[in-house]
Parts: sequence; C-alpha cells; structure tokens
Amino acid sequence: MREPGGVVVVLHARQAIGVDLLEVFPPERFEVCVLTSSEVREVFRPGTPNIAAIHSLPREAWGAWVRSLAGEGARVELVSNDEYCVEDCASLRALLGARARHPEDLTGYRDKVVMKTRLRAAGVDVPPFAALDPVPAASPEAVERLLAALGLPVVVKPRQDSNNRGVEILPDRPALATWLAAHAGLEGWQAESHVAGRMLHANALVQEGVLTPLLVGQYTDSLLALGAGRPVGSITLAADDDGVRAGEQLNAAVVGALGARGSFVIHTEFVLTPEGRSVLLETAARAPGALVSDIAALHCGVHLERASLRVQAGEAVAAPRATGQHALWMWFPRGEAAAGIEAGPEVVRRPELSSDYRLQVFPSRSAIAASLLAWNRDLRSLRRDLAAIEDRAGAAAGAGGSAIGAFAAAGEGE
Repeated sequence: MREPGGVVVVLHARQAIGVDLLEVFPPERFEVCVLTSSEVREVFRPGTPNIAAIHSLPREAWGAWVRSLAGEGARVELVSNDEYCVEDCASLRALLGARARHPEDLTGYRDKVVMKTRLRAAGVDVPPFAALDPVPAASPEAVERLLAALGLPVVVKPRQDSNNRGVEILPDRPALATWLAAHAGLEGWQAESHVAGRMLHANALVQEGVLTPLLVGQYTDSLLALGAGRPVGSITLAADDDGVRAGEQLNAAVVGALGARGSFVIHTEFVLTPEGRSVLLETAARAPGALVSDIAALHCGVHLERASLRVQAGEAVAAPRATGQHALWMWFPRGEAAAGIEAGPEVVRRPELSSDYRLQVFPSRSAIAASLLAWNRDLRSLRRDLAAIEDRAGAAAGAGGSAIGAFAAAGEGE
C-alpha cells in the first residue's frame, strides 16, 4: 500500500523535464503525473524516461482539472521547474489552499526590468538598462537616446522569457535601427548594455529563507553560441576561484532584495569583469536547464532539478557535500554539417579524454545533436579535455563542418 506521499502534479508548458520523475518521487510513496499545455512528445528531454502519466490540457482547463483531482480526497502537490509555469503553479497551489513554495512574490524573479530595478536599489551591480514598453519607432532620436544610455553593443531581450528566446546582441547603429523598426510598438521588451568578462552561473537552494550555496560554474561561451552553430557548456570552478565567492555573495543579495520566502532553487547568471566587478545579468527561481543540474550532482551531491521539484513538494533534500569531483557539460548544436547524423543512424565517435564521461546523441527532431558530461577529480585535466574538445569543434567548423562534426564517425553513441 502506498505511503501517504500523495499525488504530485508536475506542470509543463515549454521547458522539457530532464529527470526521471519516478526517481524524484518514488512510486511506493507517490502517484506522479504531468499536466501539460503542450504536445506529449515535448514534455521530456530526449533520453529522459517518461513513464509518468501525462495529461495534455489547455491552460484554462488546469484549474478545474486540479480541483477535480483534489476533490477525490487525495493530497495534491503541484510542482514545476518550467519558467513558463511557475506563476500557474503558485496560483493553483493557492486555489487548493496549499502552502506557497515558489517565492511569495514572483514578479522580481520573472520580470527583468523589475528584477534589475530592485537589485540596483539594493546595491547589486547590474548593466545599465531601459524598459521598452512599447518599443519606440526606429527614429534617429530613439537610436541616439538608447546609445547614449547603453552604448554599443546593445543587448535586447523580452522582459519575461527564458532560454535566450528573443535575445539578440546588436553590434552597431544600423543593427539597432533595424531591430527597432521590426519591433516598433510591441510591449514587454528591455534593452541593456553588453558586459564583457567571464560568464558565470551561481546556484543555491532556498528553504524558508535559509540560503544554501551549491555550485558556481563558468560558461564556455555565450549562451547565444548554440544559435550560431557553436557548442556551449559550463565547468565547475575551484573553491578558491574569485567567481565562487562572487556568485555566492550575489545569490545572497538576490534573495535579500527579491524575496527568500518559499522553497526553491535559484539560478543566477552574471559576468565577472576584468576589473573584478560582479555584474548580475538575470536570475530565476528555478533550477537551470541543459546539464547544469548534472554537474552539480557530481560536484556537490545535489541534483538541482530534482532538488527543485522535491522542495516544492515539501520533501527533504540531501545537504550538499564536497565530492572531490569537478565536472563539465557541453551541448552540440545540430547544423547543416550534421545532416549525415540526421539522415541515417545516429552515431558518434567517442572523444579521447582523460576524464570519465557520458556522451549522448539526441533524436534528429532535437535542435541539439549531442551532449557530453565529463568529470574528473583533477580540475586541470578536465580543463585540458575541455580545451581539446573546443579545438576539435573549432577545427571542424573551420573546415566547413559543425561542432558535432568533430564527433561524427563510426560507433554507436550512448
């Protein structure tokens, strides 16, 4: 007989689930299902077990469905790690009279203009920014006003979106004028100055106001690199790296300014400039995507996405511990040079690395052709492996191939 863990409903809209839900919520204690507004095939990341029941309904029907479920007498926990569902999750929990788990006030974590306004007022270094509500017409005056405030390059992005959707770096006046002309009159945009330096992410767990640092890593490239056909990933940092202290301090400042009530994972992206400034780009009250959760599990023993879902259901999460392992992940985009992989059996050659690793090839419908997760107790060896991967990827791209072309050959992928 199932112990009283209740029914866990995982909400989904756009960001694919990357964990086995039956590992997160063991079936001897929980009944687990997914409620999605998307197609069933879009719910789980390729390669992720998807044996939980999936219910696909329009968002406007979610409330009635959840009320019906709760009306059957079951204890219902609503959880989500989807940026596009955190507000739904909060409102549906309120509908059932359930305790809030995501931050009590989500606005500062969702709206990038509100976020930066509150953080700047709290003394956090953020890029100069401007709300575009609406986006002005592409007049010479509008272009000059933005350039005077922000300089070049200008970064434009939606105020409430995720996964770099809609983000562009505009390098010069003509590019800015063209973008304004294409978006004139639209609401919900912002522009900000581009900040150069080391691109880092800091992750922590918040449980009822108590902040526990978990991981600070450095991205291998701009997150926009995937769209340009280049691989992207991140690698854990040594404990004495300046980025670690900077990331932990930033997350403490973030929850102090935006709110720490609730139980959630925080993901903050920031730049450490050559002058030593820690400039926060944005933050989110959820676990990150890609394989950041996996390198955290290897490095500190806490898988961020699993932790995010468990704390929302009121379940315990193991305390972080120093494992002695460093880890990196990389995603390789599917480009024209990977057409041979798309057209035929999906095979890759295993790279020659000194580190342990797992290589996964994704189905041809995925925009990501393959992922690599590698780990090593020696950070220098891991960095050498990363350099070798990037060299091979660059050579392949320079020769007319794509990054994944560096791995395309004989032998089945994992």
